[in-house]
Amino acid sequence: MSFLLLAILAWRGPSFAAAAYVAMQPIAELVILPLCLAALITGVVQALGTAWGLTRHYWVLAKLMLTLITLVVLCLQLRTIDLLAASAGAREVSLLATEPRLSVMLHATGGLVVLALALILSIVKPPGRTPWASRPE
Repeated sequence: MSFLLLAILAWRGPSFAAAAYVAMQPIAELVILPLCLAALITGVVQALGTAWGLTRHYWVLAKLMLTLITLVVLCLQLRTIDLLAASAGAREVSLLATEPRLSVMLHATGGLVVLALALILSIVKPPGRTPWASRPE
């Protein structure tokens, strides 16, 4: 949420953008990326260690895929964040194209949507077993 707020504040002008983009880089690399990796690892460990299993239920597979896709997109987006932070440090924010600035805002919004979907899947646990489910309930 803080990342999205910084992306929105960056649209207010060059003075806000410089501070916001410089702050986004360590947040993305030192907070969001490690937490995304931790979510993937703990999700796999919990799935393997519980009756839910990793491949028994569609909702578990959906959460796994959402997490993997989010991790890949985040790793690709880190380049854009580094570019914006470097431009902000050099005071060239006003020269930046709109595309990378918009990309950061859209990806931050998408990240929140993915988090909400994963939360909903964890609470609702829609029925449906995969063909790989080994035993009936």
